[in-house]
Amino acid sequence: VSVLDTATNTITATIGGFASPWGVASSPDGTRAYITNLFGNTVSVLDTDATSPGYNTVTATIGGFTNPFGVAVTPDGTRAYITNEGGTSVSVVDTDPTSLGYNSVTATIAVTASPEAGLAVSPDGTRAYITNSDSNTVSVIDTDPTSLGYNTVTATIGGFRNPDGVAVSPDGARAYIINGNRFGGTVSVIDTATNTITATIGGFDDPSAVAVSPDGSRVYVANYGGDTVSVVDTAT
Repeated sequence: VSVLDTATNTITATIGGFASPWGVASSPDGTRAYITNLFGNTVSVLDTDATSPGYNTVTATIGGFTNPFGVAVTPDGTRAYITNEGGTSVSVVDTDPTSLGYNSVTATIAVTASPEAGLAVSPDGTRAYITNSDSNTVSVIDTDPTSLGYNTVTATIGGFRNPDGVAVSPDGARAYIINGNRFGGTVSVIDTATNTITATIGGFDDPSAVAVSPDGSRVYVANYGGDTVSVVDTAT
């Protein structure tokens, strides 16, 4: 894993000890990064606190996964959700340093089939969206600890084609889902209030990843096939 200084755009460190690292997500306070080791069936915890004696070292390795792929941390920094591509589940990791279960898997949630790297938690921390490529669906998980349905699948949305990347708008009202290129190379828009597809956007070249701007006005789609990035106006 390389560490990039964003002020100078230079690599300042290269950290080893991973096994086919794939997904990465940071804690909201910027002190930890969680890296999925696809073929190691583990998740590495990286100290990213520049003031810490353990800065840029792996401080924990968490096991109990099956080809862990995508990872997302909740906005309050207390949980990480990990997709198990080699199975049909999503694992929940306790990421609260004050908790007795810190850095352990606390729940395993069944989803439809073969969850991909596509995984995003809503800005309010109450829902997670997981893309399931083999079943062409998106699973919605209740991630609100105060809810009766906590850590269960509350909806399964169909109508996708080889769904992959996913991103949620800052207001939580929409989720953007990548549909693989061999099935048209499109992006589906989900209304998160109704869990329905409200639009399908075309014109991409093997899209693979998606991100929303902080103000929600633009969506950026990485085109793996075209070596380009497409910019979508979310108002139109």
